[in-house]
Amino acid sequence: MGARGCYFKSSDRQEGWIRPEVRAQDVVDTTGAGDTFVGAFAVACAEGNDIEHSLNFATRAASINVRRMGAQAGIPWRDEV
Repeated sequence: MGARGCYFKSSDRQEGWIRPEVRAQDVVDTTGAGDTFVGAFAVACAEGNDIEHSLNFATRAASINVRRMGAQAGIPWRDEV
């Protein structure tokens, strides 16, 4: 949901908003932000984290991505998130 962050609702009735850690004036390029979000979410889930932690991790990764130019070049390394 872009600048609004992400809204989630899980099968175990958890729901809420995860707000991004980026201000609009910091955005350089949004290309690849969604792919970064999904990839980071998958990584966090695969590491055994709960949904809220995984969504926070994914939101942080996407927030880093939009501050950089280029879809692939903007994807942060694991230790940057």
